[in-house]
Amino acid sequence: MKIITDKRNELEIEITGETHTLCNALRKTLMEDKDVEAAAYVIEHPIIGEPKLYIKAKNPKKSLKNAAETLKSRCDEFKELIESDGDGKTKGKKAKKQTKKTAKKPPKKPPKRRSELEILNNIKKFRNIKPEIRILGVDDAPFVPHSREQVMVIGTLFRAGNWLDGVLRTYITVDGTDATTSLINMVNGSRHLEQLGVMMLDGITLGGFNVVNIQKIFHQTGVPVIVIMRKYPDLPRIKKALKNFHDWEERWNHILEAGEIYKVDGACSQEPIYMQLCGISQEDARRIVKLSATRSAIPEPIRAAHIIAAGVTMGESKGNA
Repeated sequence: MKIITDKRNELEIEITGETHTLCNALRKTLMEDKDVEAAAYVIEHPIIGEPKLYIKAKNPKKSLKNAAETLKSRCDEFKELIESDGDGKTKGKKAKKQTKKTAKKPPKKPPKRRSELEILNNIKKFRNIKPEIRILGVDDAPFVPHSREQVMVIGTLFRAGNWLDGVLRTYITVDGTDATTSLINMVNGSRHLEQLGVMMLDGITLGGFNVVNIQKIFHQTGVPVIVIMRKYPDLPRIKKALKNFHDWEERWNHILEAGEIYKVDGACSQEPIYMQLCGISQEDARRIVKLSATRSAIPEPIRAAHIIAAGVTMGESKGNA
């Protein structure tokens, strides 16, 4: 184990040789601690990357130690349970053989976010798109331009475009570079992670020119990303504006790496919208966008995120969502 950051209320460590199995269990156990404000982990490379665990708490080291002891205790209890009969006594060889003969099919393995082959192909395969596919819609709250203040970002978890299941929240810096990391931590730290089908963003930038790297989000969460745009972006104008930042080339590359911009025709008289993709095929993305656009041309998860973010920040939402 290697300590990367060790502050009073924050701890970041690299756990050498471990995988999602231990890290996800640690994260969930940490979040049971009332003194823990946030717990998340990332594995930067799906095959050779080492997991990095981040903890924000009153006493991060104490919380990590308690979580490890809790996990060990639970594992010991589970081991005793499967090695004993109903009375707590260890089963003999006959009982073991009998159990083996009468045993049914072994339980299915827990679902994985994606396979290594899918990672290498850079796309998530959808066998079929269910009418209640879980979608995380993301939008930022109103903010003061060029202020470098913290702005709230809201994520709404929808079943397609019909049912709101949950709300997530994080913060980013206006015109900063932390949107990608904040979204990754928000998603990986959520109890809804295993259910998520796709993430939808209201534009490739949040909080002014805080550009989102959707490739990195997909690789570190396993959740495909669809960027929704109401109008075809004026790329030359965006590039010109980005040149006011010293790292403009990196920000501009994130926009280019988001890939081709596709037009999505709206139903009936609705105006078309546009999208960029990562980790999902164009055909699947179109179906999901149309399935979730139940009230307007904009998918309902994004529309709801926009309304909630504005209402919480301003006291009341205004304008069109």
